[in-house]
Amino acid sequence: MPELPEVETIKRQLDQKVVGFVVKNIEVKNPRSFLGNPKRLSGLVVQGVSRRAKMIIISLSKPTSTHG
Repeated sequence: MPELPEVETIKRQLDQKVVGFVVKNIEVKNPRSFLGNPKRLSGLVVQGVSRRAKMIIISLSKPTSTHG
């Protein structure tokens, strides 16, 4: 298990690199670590990365329409 400073470093790096990315697919290696249907995340956009203690949280949203 990584220590808290390492988790914070990873969170910051992810936040700089993945915000704006579109989820194409999800691979769940441990079904107990994921609630729900991972296929429902396809097409969502990464809005930000945060953490709570040693857990990294990736915020997603539906893509915004560019049609005006």
